[in-house]
Amino acid sequence: MLQNQKITAPGHWQDVRHIILTFKDLAIKYEPGDIAEVWPENPKEEVDIFLDTLRWTEIADLPLHITSTLTGEPLQTRFSPPTLRALATYHLDICSVPRRSFFEMLKHFSSDEQHVEKFAEFCTSEGQEDLWDYTTRPRRTIVEVVADFWSSLEIPLEYVLDVFPAMKPRRFSIASSLKVVFDFWLDSLNQMHPNEIHLCVAIVKYKTNLKRPRYGVCSRWFARMPEGM
Repeated sequence: MLQNQKITAPGHWQDVRHIILTFKDLAIKYEPGDIAEVWPENPKEEVDIFLDTLRWTEIADLPLHITSTLTGEPLQTRFSPPTLRALATYHLDICSVPRRSFFEMLKHFSSDEQHVEKFAEFCTSEGQEDLWDYTTRPRRTIVEVVADFWSSLEIPLEYVLDVFPAMKPRRFSIASSLKVVFDFWLDSLNQMHPNEIHLCVAIVKYKTNLKRPRYGVCSRWFARMPEGM
C-alpha cells in the first residue's frame, strides 16, 4: 500500500480514503469501468474471540490437512500451512451477519434443547421476523452469535468449512487510469499511474442497538492498514 489518506474534511461524519496500491506485474492492465477485487482479513480481536469462544485457542496454530471431497486433493488456500487461526483470519467470513442456513447447521451441533429449538425456529417461515430482529436489524455478526450460544456448541473440526461461510472478495471501482498521456513539459508520452491502482473507499462504521459499533469488514481492514504494508 503506497498511500492510505483520508480525503474528507476534518470533523466530517464520514471517513473516505484515497487508497493507492502498487503492483510489480507489468502485465496487469485495466480500463475505465474495471473493478479491483480485494480479499480482506478479519480483525485479530474478532479472530481471538471466535477461537476462544469455541474453545479452539490451544489448537489454533496446529497445521491442518484439508482435502477436497470431490478430488481428494489438498485444498488450495491463500495461506500455508492452513491452521484454524489462518482460516478464521483469511478464509471464514466470521464478521458477517449470518444467514438462515447458518442456524440450520448450528442445530446439529448444540447439546442444549432450548438452543436447538431456537435454531430450528429461526429456520422456519414463522420465525423469520425473530431472525430479522436478532441478526439483520442489529447487524449481529457470526462471532457474536457464537458467543451467545457458546455453552452448548461443539463443532467438530471436520465441519468448520461447512458451518461457517467462506470469505468473498470485495469489489471496488478503480479510480485511476493507465492511459498514456503526453507530457508537454518533458515532451514525452507517459502513463498516468504506472504500476498503481487507486481506490476511493468509504469506511463503513455505524451504530445499532448493540453496544459495539458495526464495521464493514474490508473498509475496516483498509482503515487500519499502514502505508508501506
